Amino acid sequence: LEIHFNPLWQGGDKKGHAILRIKPKSGLLYFGKHEDGRLLFNLIDGKGSQHHMGIKVRDMVPGEWHVATILWNTSQGKMSMDLDGKESVNYQGEAWQMQPMNNDNPKSRIRFPAEAEVILDELKIWSLK
Repeated sequence: LEIHFNPLWQGGDKKGHAILRIKPKSGLLYFGKHEDGRLLFNLIDGKGSQHHMGIKVRDMVPGEWHVATILWNTSQGKMSMDLDGKESVNYQGEAWQMQPMNNDNPKSRIRFPAEAEVILDELKIWSLK
């Protein structure tokens, strides 16, 4: 997943700001800023288990463009996130399973929450199967 965004909030504002939600047949994909000042990527599998990682963005300010690149492999239990090609974080856990994303299915659509408070320029999602 690659997303180009410009926040309309301060990274240290102690508020949560959802940027992107995708609800596969079971589970959830969430990307946004957590109240603690981290840019958070969270996958919730069909059993309700969370697999998440975050990068501190307390210095992030409105008006600056950023690119987040996120990779995950559920069968290997791995995720990684890069922000602006500089900062990165990795997650390693047990393998898990999620249903495929299908934007043709109304219950499995990409959602940009009204409270996102960002300007999005580009969103790319690839499957490397």
